[in-house]
Amino acid sequence: MTHNIQLIDYAITLLYLIGIFFLAKFSSRKAHGDDLISEQYLAGKNLSLSESLLSIIATEVSALTFLGIPAFAFSSNFSFLHIYLGAILGR
Repeated sequence: MTHNIQLIDYAITLLYLIGIFFLAKFSSRKAHGDDLISEQYLAGKNLSLSESLLSIIATEVSALTFLGIPAFAFSSNFSFLHIYLGAILGR
């Protein structure tokens, strides 16, 4: 049973990676040069203050957090939430 679950996990991971690759490949065809940089990294210089703050908070919450926090919450409690709530209120 666990062997089948591992195969499903690997298949989902592989499909995700292939999907991300094709998404990046096809989205890069739309814009080239300075337009691509302006849109991808600067959001066309078109963000409001609240969108900028939410973007900064989203950047701070890295992939490591998404992997580590669920394990921490499962093994103990949700005391880590005050860090993120404080970050949102602090901004």
